[in-house]
Amino acid sequence: AAFIAAAAVRFAHDVGQPEQEMPKPGPEHAWIAKGAGTWEATVEIGGQKSQGVETGAMSCGGYWLTSDFKGEFMGMPFTGHGVFGYDAQKKKYVGTWCDSSGGGLVVYEGTLSADQKVYIAYSNGTDMEGKPAKIKHVTTFLGDKEHIFTTAAVGADGKETPQMKISYKKR
Repeated sequence: AAFIAAAAVRFAHDVGQPEQEMPKPGPEHAWIAKGAGTWEATVEIGGQKSQGVETGAMSCGGYWLTSDFKGEFMGMPFTGHGVFGYDAQKKKYVGTWCDSSGGGLVVYEGTLSADQKVYIAYSNGTDMEGKPAKIKHVTTFLGDKEHIFTTAAVGADGKETPQMKISYKKR
């Protein structure tokens, strides 16, 4: 309810002022919308591979991509949920991720390369040993129907330790 009230205040105006149009999604959101659809995923973690499916749809007036992941890892069912958008004030892409691993909510922000082929974001998380670490998320786009997502823990010395790779192909 607090979020709804904040949104109402944000767009409220004094009586007698001309009606204002709601903002419309921009080119950043059009780029985000490319993630909508159904994606086959091959997940690689610690030398093990598994398969999954991620479905994404634009929501909230075309501002946010919401996605749901379903698959299996180490013989166990795995599910995840993400929200991805663009923060015009920060001029950065932002997102959240949570999943059935119980690892907590991941909050990340990043930037897109000028050619729109590489997205790099950072979050705070844990390394493969469970220690706190800065996590680098990189998505490399190989066209509109294929991309590769990787994560790496970034040590205090700047050294990156790969954690995971997911190869996506659009159905």
